[in-house]
Amino acid sequence: RTTVFPCPTLALAMAIGYSAVVVSRLKDYADLDQAIIVNLCGASSTGKTTGSQLLVSAFGCPNISNKDSLIRNFHSTLNALMASIDGICGMPLVLDDITTNPHINTHDLIYTLAGGEEKSRCSSDGTVRDGGHGWNGVIVISSETPIQDQHSENQGLKVRVLDTEGITWTPDAATAERIKSFVKHNYGYTGKVFADFISTIPITELLENYDSAKAVVHSLMPV
Repeated sequence: RTTVFPCPTLALAMAIGYSAVVVSRLKDYADLDQAIIVNLCGASSTGKTTGSQLLVSAFGCPNISNKDSLIRNFHSTLNALMASIDGICGMPLVLDDITTNPHINTHDLIYTLAGGEEKSRCSSDGTVRDGGHGWNGVIVISSETPIQDQHSENQGLKVRVLDTEGITWTPDAATAERIKSFVKHNYGYTGKVFADFISTIPITELLENYDSAKAVVHSLMPV
């Protein structure tokens, strides 16, 4: 209460995390992809890692690891990465520092992540492999530069990625260290409470709130 919520950027990070629950609930009723993609982009001094750890901490482990954590890295093949996120629904997921793997095709990655399921593949005998359970919610990708810059002419990509360039997530180094230290030992509690609360709201009411919020956002966008 005294560290996160008085700071608008840290409160925004928390809101991004909690929004995964709402996206998961609304995805079959509203004009939404299976997963909303958010790009935390900027220099290493802007607090991207702290913001990432904070936004997933309400739901699960905030360590950067490809095992038992909601923050994964790109130190794996794309197929292995997709297999590792299969079944993650209604929770935020962070894919940390896409620049560490130059072999990742960001165009294909974004479309696959937004679609909520892996591309169909054939086994050695020609039969189609089971694509698994899929995923939904919010997926955050961190990078030094906006991932949209690599595909500036692709309009479809632009509408699928929310770009946060220019945001400094933490006000100072002391705040960043305080948050990292806290969430390392305190995580996975309030996400369930929030999910339980959202489940009590009738879908019609949730849709009305979504449409009202969308209208406000549209009114603030330049024509």
